[in-house]
Amino acid sequence: MADDLARRALPYWAEAHALARLLLRDRGRAYDVCQEAFARLAARETDDPRRDVRPLLFRVVRNLAIDEQRRAGAISLESRIASTGPIADLRSPDPAEEASRREQVRRLERELAALDPVWQTVLYLRDGVGLSYREIASVIERSEDVVRVTLHRARRRMRTALGATEERKCS
Repeated sequence: MADDLARRALPYWAEAHALARLLLRDRGRAYDVCQEAFARLAARETDDPRRDVRPLLFRVVRNLAIDEQRRAGAISLESRIASTGPIADLRSPDPAEEASRREQVRRLERELAALDPVWQTVLYLRDGVGLSYREIASVIERSEDVVRVTLHRARRRMRTALGATEERKCS
């Protein structure tokens, strides 16, 4: 029966792995965290089959990623960004366009990495995965109002940071 929970969570592996990579900035450690999350889901004794497994999976992954960060110690911003550097878009015929796109991706990654992990999680789960406020609240174990406020502040911080960078670039 408990194994059924892990089986139901399997379609969300990629999203869970992306969340772990966002928080850890290391593909290998993110993979290990996801493996551990699925092992824990498989080991659970009881589960309500009507319960949505997605928020539960994301909560387990998030908590394991936070524990992993604490165990591993602080990681420098440079190493976090370097470990997930952007992949070149081979469809782009213009090298200048490709260089500009890469710089935009790096800037976005720097700004995301500078956010609090809770803010990163809320942004990813809402804008990246499309979870509802209620589902996100169950993942981060906060109220829906806290989710709304956190999402608003994270989006505003990103707009401000990216907008300020664009203004400096144009000057």
